[in-house]
Amino acid sequence: MKMPAFGSLPKVDRTLLRRSVITCLVVGTALTVVNHGTDLLHGDFRIESSWQIAITFAVPFCVAMFSGVAAVRVARKGRVDPGPFERDGATATFPDLNPSPVLRFAPSGVLLYANPASRAITNHLRLSVGQASTDGVIGRVLRSATAEPKSEAEIEVDGHRYTVKAVQVPEFDFVNVYVTEVTPSVPSVVTVP
Repeated sequence: MKMPAFGSLPKVDRTLLRRSVITCLVVGTALTVVNHGTDLLHGDFRIESSWQIAITFAVPFCVAMFSGVAAVRVARKGRVDPGPFERDGATATFPDLNPSPVLRFAPSGVLLYANPASRAITNHLRLSVGQASTDGVIGRVLRSATAEPKSEAEIEVDGHRYTVKAVQVPEFDFVNVYVTEVTPSVPSVVTVP
């Protein structure tokens, strides 16, 4: 894997740093107790062990930070990079396989992603990836993602009714909009001779 140039790394946000410190403290403490607990408990601590304990805390911190920075970079590029265990790419296309419409918006209201199932919705809204939504319902739903209480909206597209719900994903600075069909089903009538 090619390492990014230092200047190309995204700014570390407080959430990522806090999560890495918590991981470091929890995992580092657990491993220190397992590996050096009896020595510490009986007062047999040797100064030579201090570098081992420092590494025990540093490794989880570095792993959490590197993973977080990599995830942020992937999210900001708007793509999923299949890992070594995803050779067929199936998990990379998972959002595309969702049978319900899923839309991803930037906080500014620009559509970043729309899965194939959302085609009727995006056509109805006259919206394509890279464009900002001017629809009042979508704007209200996007604003509700950061407000309390959360709210849903309903839209009608081609005779089908849908609920629209937004979920903010602050780690990646976008809002996912989930659209669920709620059109009442008409019971089929069976004629018995």
